[in-house]
Amino acid sequence: MKKLLSLFVLMMFLGAMPLDCHSAQQAGTFKIDFPKREIKLIVPWSPGGANDINARFLQPMFKKMFNADLVVENLAGGSSAVGITQAMTARPDGYTLGYASSSYIALIAQNMVQLTLDNMDLIAVAVEEPITMYTKAKSTYTSLPQVLAANKAKPGSIKFGKSGTFTASYVFFSLLQRQAGTSFTVVPFDGASRVITEILGGHMDVGISNIGDIMTYVNDGVILPLVVFAKNRSTVLPNTPTAEELGFNVFALGDIIQASFIMAPKGLNPAVKAELQRMFNEAMATKEYRDFAAQRGFTVPQLNEKELVKYIQGINIGFTAAAKEFPIQ
Repeated sequence: MKKLLSLFVLMMFLGAMPLDCHSAQQAGTFKIDFPKREIKLIVPWSPGGANDINARFLQPMFKKMFNADLVVENLAGGSSAVGITQAMTARPDGYTLGYASSSYIALIAQNMVQLTLDNMDLIAVAVEEPITMYTKAKSTYTSLPQVLAANKAKPGSIKFGKSGTFTASYVFFSLLQRQAGTSFTVVPFDGASRVITEILGGHMDVGISNIGDIMTYVNDGVILPLVVFAKNRSTVLPNTPTAEELGFNVFALGDIIQASFIMAPKGLNPAVKAELQRMFNEAMATKEYRDFAAQRGFTVPQLNEKELVKYIQGINIGFTAAAKEFPIQ
């Protein structure tokens, strides 16, 4: 009877062990047998966008560096809510991840989604992307002060094209208007590419977008960036001043940053979580990835877990303050 009981206890113990982990109690280490199959990375946007391109750039790197299959699945809708919700409600085994961004944090700040940062395990920051305000290269204006002076002289005369609703661009634009004491004629569009088209066609005076949206046009000499909404000058736009240099505190409400990050559903085995963090951070620390990011105007913060949590929570605090200060009507 005692032997049967001992066997039963042993079987229960083995059955309770994580399927993807095994302990190697040698020198106090813990080895992880992960991944055993492909890892799905849900991109909550349509194929071809910046986040999709960034995620797919990691695929061959994961295969080469870790012999791991990283499979990108596009699941668009709800300003990223559809895809990120699916990622957060998946089994927390490390095989389903989400490519989230500040867009989802903005939804949290507006109480537009039920699942929040508390439902995520954070893995790594993929990219940080500054916001920029720009005009046509051969327009009347060559600086932000000129644009503001023209609009003050004739209120509403400057047509301002923007895309999206409650975004980092929206917050920066709102703070700029308030601090400059002027209001533009705002024209909304369904995407940054449309804003750029309207500016190049002479129908809009200025626009605001992620820096990656305009880099091709800047390099072609047809778009002129006027200001970068970031704490430091962009490495790809070194001659473009920051808003702070021009006298505007666009971080008055907190660390509102346009960033994308890798997340998993809450409840990962700590060893699996640590392995995912190691894999993504190592891939994104390579010269190959950093060169790719730099060409697109991105930066890649390298953060430990404590710094990562503080970074994402800081963005959440900023957007929460902005939601109260500049609510969408």
